[in-house]
Amino acid sequence: MNELINKITPGNYWLTKSMEFNRVQTSGTLWYLKKWLVYYYYIFMKDNIYIKDYNEIKVIFNNYIDSLPEELRDSATNFFFKVDIREVGLFNSYQDFINDIPVFNSPSDEREYRLKSKKFYFLYLMNIGGQAGYKKFTKELVDNGNAFNSTLNKVKLRMLNDGETERRFKQDIEGDYTAAIRNERQIYFYYGLFHGKDSKSLQGFYNLTPVGKSILKANFHELIILWEHQKIKMISQSPVSDIQNLKSDYSPINFSVNNHPYYTLLHSINTLKGLDFDDYMYGLSRTNNRLNSNELIDELSNHRDEFIRRSKARIDSFGRRGDSDNTDFKKELKKYLLGVYDLKLDSGLNPYSFLRTDSRSNIFITNQNKLCLTLSIYDKLIKHLNNTYLENYINFEKNTFKKYQAGINDDEFILSNSVRYDWSKYNINLEKGTILFLIYWGISCNQGHYNFNLTNDQISSYFTTYKSLISKFGYNKADFTLVMKEVQNHISISTPLELEIEENNIYVLTDPSDVNVEISIENLRELSMRALAENDYYNINRKRSSSLIRSLKTYYYNNYKNSRNLIPCECCSENTFINTNHLPYLEFHHLIPFSTDNGPDHYLNLYALCSNCHSKMHHLHSSMKPDLYNELEKNNLLEKTYVDRLETLYSQGFLEAIHLDYLLKENIINNDEYEGFMSRSSNAA
Repeated sequence: MNELINKITPGNYWLTKSMEFNRVQTSGTLWYLKKWLVYYYYIFMKDNIYIKDYNEIKVIFNNYIDSLPEELRDSATNFFFKVDIREVGLFNSYQDFINDIPVFNSPSDEREYRLKSKKFYFLYLMNIGGQAGYKKFTKELVDNGNAFNSTLNKVKLRMLNDGETERRFKQDIEGDYTAAIRNERQIYFYYGLFHGKDSKSLQGFYNLTPVGKSILKANFHELIILWEHQKIKMISQSPVSDIQNLKSDYSPINFSVNNHPYYTLLHSINTLKGLDFDDYMYGLSRTNNRLNSNELIDELSNHRDEFIRRSKARIDSFGRRGDSDNTDFKKELKKYLLGVYDLKLDSGLNPYSFLRTDSRSNIFITNQNKLCLTLSIYDKLIKHLNNTYLENYINFEKNTFKKYQAGINDDEFILSNSVRYDWSKYNINLEKGTILFLIYWGISCNQGHYNFNLTNDQISSYFTTYKSLISKFGYNKADFTLVMKEVQNHISISTPLELEIEENNIYVLTDPSDVNVEISIENLRELSMRALAENDYYNINRKRSSSLIRSLKTYYYNNYKNSRNLIPCECCSENTFINTNHLPYLEFHHLIPFSTDNGPDHYLNLYALCSNCHSKMHHLHSSMKPDLYNELEKNNLLEKTYVDRLETLYSQGFLEAIHLDYLLKENIINNDEYEGFMSRSSNAA
């Protein structure tokens, strides 16, 4: 016991920010998250909000409601349409809300005003905020149909008449009234639903990730899967975590992270046949790769009272609010269990639930068989993730330790662009194997079938239930049934789970007929746009556009060959050779990698290279790559700089924030160029 107690370290607990997504009693499981993301996308990611947008939102909400158990649909309808957008005239449209827009001194003032108005309007549609005082008065005005400018003027007048200052008005109403949006978005950012410039401002290059985007049109069942996907991949403290208020007399020696805290939590609940909140707060939430959870469970099983007493005394001695605030720990615990425990509204109606909590946040098992099923599947899933991301986990922990140590020594620690990128890439992208495991888990939960012997008919009957997720893989019903059987075999009898091998990324000129047509830049642009429409960043099973590659080859041949039909490499400038088909040999390379980093399939993200330079691009040590990238920018045959290319990719909707992160960590663009894109005032609030 002494050894375990001594390993409890200040600031070393499971931390993903202390906030619940599900804050209102009228919401069922994950309803609030669904509503929040949908409204956020349509309000802040668009220039304006029109009738067609409200109609799209209505369809999304109705589809989600229809996927719920029939007994919940009336309650869900009341929740999603609390502000009833289903018919014009029944609600305050955004156009009406800003119909009294004032005169501005500059375009930037107008942009700021419109962004601020969108924040107020978002709270109106979400039916949140305004609990008391002048904020309550503000909400009442908006709810009663007042326009934005009129609302501000009326609130300001009342505050001034009450003796408050204009500064107080700006601070409490214009500033703090919408603070909940900022706070919640930071949580969603941490959970991988948003990505971009992580700042307190709502301005900038900021958008939904593949996970966040998938939630928009996900039905109830798919949203559960996506939420489990993010929880199972969450690390107790990531390298981007902010650990504050550390003192010089703390020792970093026992600091570590838990690579899979959610799995540890479920395993502990199963072993202990439930979980007292104090066991979580003073024990389990402190476990990590050095403080073994199984050893702690043994102490809780055999010497609980003594362990909790001594652990609490040690934690209190740290003098840190973060370590000892039970409110934060209650929120954190519920957030981990959200999706698999009964909420008051949908108790008994969530097929994925196997737990419940009481008023003290103690955890009780409601379906032991379902919990055991979950652990059996998640055990294999954790092994899959460890096999896939072991190097990442080691690197994440190493850098989080460095940050912790720097905090103790009052030193500055700057996370490298490379590690930050690796974390973001891990956190925001859908992992194919994980999704497949979770869909199988979902089918089993719905079937109430816990023996890993689902029939083909049982599996195939859920094809439409998870269709929007399945479509990301390009599976038909037969493909889906087959791969689910493979997952089942992997879980039940430990057969290998083989996913498709990544396709070859070498594109060469092979067919003489390819060069007998005229290809223009406009043709390449159109093919690139078609590739985006058919196969955008958010698909899991992305396929390269063969038409684009074929046309790009032709364009290079027609425009850049010399008298001997040779084409220079865009990196080293040396002419390549003539292949067996009497065509110049070239390999086409995605600057932002297509398969590993979801780079855009766009002609401006492709370069024609010799085989030697192409190999260097993939295998050369990162410290030596800047020279290659400099040559590429200098020698590219289109004569376009990286920034020029990015401008085009941005304007055409191909550029994601994570792409900029990749370019920065590879030193393809510098910090100023990166910030120039990331800080752009966009409609993404």
